[in-house]
Amino acid sequence: MMFLHHKPHLVLQGLYDIGYGTVLDSGTTFTYLPSQAYDQFHQHVSDFALSHGLQTIPGPDPRYPDSCFGGAPDASHPDQLKEFFPTVDLYFEVSLCASLVSCRP
Repeated sequence: MMFLHHKPHLVLQGLYDIGYGTVLDSGTTFTYLPSQAYDQFHQHVSDFALSHGLQTIPGPDPRYPDSCFGGAPDASHPDQLKEFFPTVDLYFEVSLCASLVSCRP
């Protein structure tokens, strides 16, 4: 189950069993979700970011439909990013949860 900004991401749980399901690739910056789950996730994150003052901007490579946003605080204020992007909580098992909070290295 997934929560976005402490609210359940309501997707039929069976969707995560289709194909490869959900893949969190720690060797890249990519995360793969089933299409319907991704579409809802993308919409929620975009709505949250835009409603908190960010703007959509083109991604670095026009061959890929990246979701990029501009207008976030600069690197001297990385703690402020959590105001512009929702926290994502991923529950893999009853006792296993990963919370992803926005940050800038």
